[in-house]
Amino acid sequence: MKNHKINLTASLFIFLSILQSCDPERFCTEPKCAYSPVSTEIQGTLSGKLDSIIHIGDTIRFYMKIPDTMVTNYGNIVFGNLLTNSFFGFNIQSFDSIGNDLHLYGNKINNPLLVKYDVMPGGTNTWNYATREFECLIIPSTVGKYIFNVTTGRIEMKANDNKSWLINPIISPNIVNLHHDFYVSWYPPSYQSQADSEMRDLKYRYCFEVK
Repeated sequence: MKNHKINLTASLFIFLSILQSCDPERFCTEPKCAYSPVSTEIQGTLSGKLDSIIHIGDTIRFYMKIPDTMVTNYGNIVFGNLLTNSFFGFNIQSFDSIGNDLHLYGNKINNPLLVKYDVMPGGTNTWNYATREFECLIIPSTVGKYIFNVTTGRIEMKANDNKSWLINPIISPNIVNLHHDFYVSWYPPSYQSQADSEMRDLKYRYCFEVK
């Protein structure tokens, strides 16, 4: 009976060890990790019709490229190749107005025209794997208020020395005026202070109106 308990305990320990080994490491610098302390800044470029008020058919171009050498908090990392689980977030919201209940009224679907990009295995659009570029055109087809959002993601890559990295990209705009004051003015007066505070924490949200 005693040996049975010892064997049961040993089996349970082995089973738990196997389960633990299947979990990704929580915090390290490689693609196998859940989180990484490594970060880099990538500049996104907006060009075209960049007035706060534009018209149907006007074009705004968004372009960015992951540089050949990334400046990170772990030193300079020279690219080898981009892995397929690399991604960032982007979307376009458009609507007619923001109500007193903070609901966005008159939502419309507006998809950017993709020019340079690639597709992740799961179907999400991302940087082109060969050139590390992303380019899209925003060509509004309806009147309304527009918000173009670009958010962070993760870069999984191999450097030219064959070392693997997981890097957090911080995408920064090339222009100072993202028309955030315009965005604040869309809110009911009682919520404008809150909206202004919200915008201070957003690295890349470009706002404009189409008339």
